[in-house]
Amino acid sequence: VSTQSTWGYCLFPLCVAALISYFVTSKLLRSIPCGVAVAWAVFASRGFFTGSVREERKLLVVYPILVFYFFLAWLIVVGIRT
Repeated sequence: VSTQSTWGYCLFPLCVAALISYFVTSKLLRSIPCGVAVAWAVFASRGFFTGSVREERKLLVVYPILVFYFFLAWLIVVGIRT
């Protein structure tokens, strides 16, 4: 349950970025809130997931999380409104 709560908490910035991007037509302007949201989400999730790993392996934990959030942000930026 705590992992699901963590993912939900860390996805909130991307939900806000998606809401902002709904009203913006320029992909360049969409990328700004998405970039901020990805940075916020990775920073927030880093504290949850790296507490159980050694200092030299924190990057191995953060990298897949960064890729996941970056992929979701990319979907928001290139998304097409109907």
